Amino acid sequence: MKEGARIEMACSTDSRTKGYRLASMIYDPVIERGMQPVRKKTLEISRLEPGDKVLDVCCGTGRQAEIFAETGADVCGVDLSDFMIDKARKKQRKSLTFIQADAAATGLDESSFDVASTGFSLHEVDEETRTGFLNEMARVTKPGGFLIFTDFSIQTRNGYKNRMRKGLAHSLEWLAGPEHYRNYMDWMRAGGLKGFLARKNLPVEKVFHMNGGHILIAKVMNSKSEATIAKF
Repeated sequence: MKEGARIEMACSTDSRTKGYRLASMIYDPVIERGMQPVRKKTLEISRLEPGDKVLDVCCGTGRQAEIFAETGADVCGVDLSDFMIDKARKKQRKSLTFIQADAAATGLDESSFDVASTGFSLHEVDEETRTGFLNEMARVTKPGGFLIFTDFSIQTRNGYKNRMRKGLAHSLEWLAGPEHYRNYMDWMRAGGLKGFLARKNLPVEKVFHMNGGHILIAKVMNSKSEATIAKF
């Protein structure tokens, strides 16, 4: 496949959003099918209650936000892509809203959410942008609230099925374009999500490994004070 034929599926803060038109068309019918176990486990680890205010960062077509809202939580999904947000807004639910905004600068009020979550966004971007995501999630989440991260990490088991899943993930990341793939490889070489949590010295409350550890879900206490926004 020629380089120019790759599908550009860069993350929410990337200024190049043309590829989102194709990505938004194939995401729910193709990619989302394999994501359901991860979606359900992310919901389980979040332990949401009715009335909780939840922010889903880099929400894409809004499926995780929709699952969060099924608990009775009040959910806001944020994504920079107008194509993704258009798809997400078709998921009609009274307690579910979507806004188009930069994940590192949402413009939302400080300390206005009980939980902020992001899934498979950090590996798509460089370290500076990842830190921007983290700082913004901490800023808009109440002290004592939780940050939920779901992303690729380093495998803890290396059986045949897990190697196949890892190979498939590598192939999909390559198809997403050279910049995306470079960021993904940098992410994995630095330890994936486990390495990111350690570099930022985040107070992890709970973790769950899936696919032999290649996918990690982590729940982190937002320990910033009311007066000072944490800078990681």
